[in-house]
Parts: sequence; structure tokens; C-alpha cells
Amino acid sequence: MVMCHSIEPPDNPFWNFSLQFYSKEGVADILLWFQEECEVDINLMLYCCWAGVSKTPGLRATDVTFLREIVGRWQSEIIQPLRFLRQTLKTDARGAPLSRVAGVRAILQQAELEAERLQQDMLHTNAPREVNETLDESEGRQHTISNLVLYLTQESEQLDTIRVGKVTALVDALFDPQNKNIYANSS
Repeated sequence: MVMCHSIEPPDNPFWNFSLQFYSKEGVADILLWFQEECEVDINLMLYCCWAGVSKTPGLRATDVTFLREIVGRWQSEIIQPLRFLRQTLKTDARGAPLSRVAGVRAILQQAELEAERLQQDMLHTNAPREVNETLDESEGRQHTISNLVLYLTQESEQLDTIRVGKVTALVDALFDPQNKNIYANSS
């Protein structure tokens, strides 16, 4: 029998930002589209957004490469297999009783969420974070767009009009006046 051990995770303003932003109307759909269609890491996209609103100067190519290296193995060897198992059991119980498969899926979903949180802790702890106290909303918006475009071009090498439109929609949602409370204390 396995005993559950819970260690309270450190306070992470990036995680708090991500939970709030992801829950805003349309944001999850955009991020999941990027994950499915472009095979990118939602946590890295969220980091690009968070860096843009947390008075951090725009990320450089070396920063994005470093971020990808920090979490690449964790994403590919831990999170993606958990997600694959959870999604597989959604449509194929593999001969197991359906009444019990839902419980296994719930456990996998919780494990995937905890793995995502740990990945965000890794990013928050290790990512370059210079503070630019004079950053205004216009600069934050531009930095966010630049961060996202830089990450996406490193991942897929091209941005078509559909991807650019989705980046714009994501940034519009981030800088929507109703979302000011999400990033007002994000640093």
C-alpha cells in the first residue's frame, strides 16, 4: 500500500497568476489549442505572459532556450505521459471496469496537475528575473507578445496568421481591463 505524502509547495506568484489567468474566458481554449496543434508547453506560454506583466524586461532568445532546457525533460518524461494515460482512459478503459476507470483518471489528473505545479515552481525558481520598475502597460503588452513569439518560433519555426491571431487574442485577454487584478501583484 502506498501512503500519500503531501508537502506544502512554496508560495509561487507565477502559479497564482496562472490559475487566475487560465480560468478567464477563452484563455484555456487558446492555450489548449497551442498545446494540441503546435505541441507547445502551456506552462512556458504562461511564463511568457507572466514575465510580460510582472515588470520583467522582454525575454531574450537565450532566456527562452534556458527555460526550455530547465523543464524539457520534466515535460516530456513526466507530464506528457500522465496526460496521455489520462486522455487514453477517457475513451478506452483497456478492458477495466468503467466504474473504476473514472477514479484512476481522477488520480492521474491530480498527479498531472501536481506535476504542472512543480514545473511552474522550477520555472519560477530558475528563470531569469530582472525587474523593470518603470514598465508600463504598453511595454508589458509588447514584451508579452515578443516573449510568446520568441518561444513559439523556437518551437515551430513559423508563425502563420492563425497562430498570430491566437497570440493576439491571448494577449488581449491578459491586458483586458477586467483582468487588472491578475497582474497587479504578480511580481
